[in-house]
Amino acid sequence: MAKKGSQKKDGSSRSGKRKTRGEYVDPQNMDDDIDSFHKQRDIIPLDVDAGIESDKNDDMEEDADSSENDLYEQVKQKRAAKLAAKAEIYTRTSAPPSLPETADGKRHITYQIEKNRGLTRPRNKLTKNPRKKYRTKHDKAQKRRLGQVRQIKKPSGPYGGESSGINARISRSIRL
Repeated sequence: MAKKGSQKKDGSSRSGKRKTRGEYVDPQNMDDDIDSFHKQRDIIPLDVDAGIESDKNDDMEEDADSSENDLYEQVKQKRAAKLAAKAEIYTRTSAPPSLPETADGKRHITYQIEKNRGLTRPRNKLTKNPRKKYRTKHDKAQKRRLGQVRQIKKPSGPYGGESSGINARISRSIRL
């Protein structure tokens, strides 16, 4: 499906040409012109102090072509040297296979072989020991219960009245 603005008023679709200042220009040629302009601009140093003469321009164009070719050759050589250096770094050197070290007596076993646990799931440090697991579980349940049920206070002497005063709006009695 075509984009919204990709058709002309007469119904035909757009051609691959761009319009610049009234005339149609092939996009391939336009890109080539732009590339050559940028290449020349990058290669030719600008002389601010010297006046520009037509003879110098002709010489500069010839120099630009030759310097452009020289530049491409230099870039090719640098790239080839870089790739060769990279290949040298990453190539494997053939070394003789190392022989296993021989030890006198019996070989030591690893922790994994000694424990022989097989495929056991990983456990939390606190719950590895079942006794400790149920102890922490009980502590958590007690803390939850403290929020639900009020603690019983034992009298510590003769009744001395309410220390914080009596609030008539609060009733803490249990209905039967």
